[in-house]
Amino acid sequence: MSNFTPAWFKKGFFNESLFCDDFLSTHQLLYSNGAFFTLDGRMTDTMPLRCEIFEMMREYVGANLAKKVTNVVDVLKLAAQVEDFPPVTDRIALANGTLYLDGTFQEGKPEIVRNRLPVKYDPKAAQPTHWLRFLSDLLYPEDVPTVQEFIGYCLIPSNKGQRMMVIKGSGGEGKSQIGVVLSRLFGCNMKDGSIGKISENRFARADLEHTLLCVDDDMRMEALRQTNYVKSIVTAQGQMDLERKGKQSYQGWMYARLLAFSNGDLQALYDRSDGFYRRQLILTTKDKPLSRVDDPDIAEKMAAEVEGILLWAFEG
Repeated sequence: MSNFTPAWFKKGFFNESLFCDDFLSTHQLLYSNGAFFTLDGRMTDTMPLRCEIFEMMREYVGANLAKKVTNVVDVLKLAAQVEDFPPVTDRIALANGTLYLDGTFQEGKPEIVRNRLPVKYDPKAAQPTHWLRFLSDLLYPEDVPTVQEFIGYCLIPSNKGQRMMVIKGSGGEGKSQIGVVLSRLFGCNMKDGSIGKISENRFARADLEHTLLCVDDDMRMEALRQTNYVKSIVTAQGQMDLERKGKQSYQGWMYARLLAFSNGDLQALYDRSDGFYRRQLILTTKDKPLSRVDDPDIAEKMAAEVEGILLWAFEG
């Protein structure tokens, strides 16, 4: 053991509060709405944090170390707590800096953010030729700018567009490859989900908290029995009442956009109002040509163009 003894461990006694003060003096971290946020966005897994705390403590604290690490994480939640951490809608945090909506770019990660995309901003990135060819083969020419605008809209945490997108076809056109590419663009800020589950399960909305996009890869064809949950997510502006199992409901920021791939229309069983159908942007794919030869590596080729796709979406 080294001669140096940290302030949080004196005379064999471990002080959790002093440890957290020491930790926060060297780590940019805050806690809000049930999640830790760092310079890289929301912390989706606390295990690396726990491992780092463990490494700092193991030399000094012997007994019940795992339990004490858990206690420290709980104290950190209190020490790093901020009252509110609203989404910022005039910029996109990227792997190498911040891109503002006016087109200016600032390098580095100077501040804690809610969402950071795992893509670098490169104004000289090549045009995403595989991606653009794929979209022109899949969709009618007038629908491609709509997809471009919708993906661009998903880059910032705002629901002002008040639309969800449904891309429907008869099957086999390759529309779900779009989801694979978006997963590379958005990283942990996108979730695979189910529109049916969101409409039926009152806990499903809380799973979308802090995410920018929810993709339903193969939407169920049965009509939705209730549409209020789906409608409220599409039009949410500000905070929304969210519920997790066994916990008191709370107000959380909701800005997840919904994108579904389907073989038919999204129908409502009882809701005949204009409000439900008005919130949907429905695009129909072209029929698959009989002579087309599918490329099994097309998703990887398109994902490799992700920096060019980012510029394309930002333009949208």
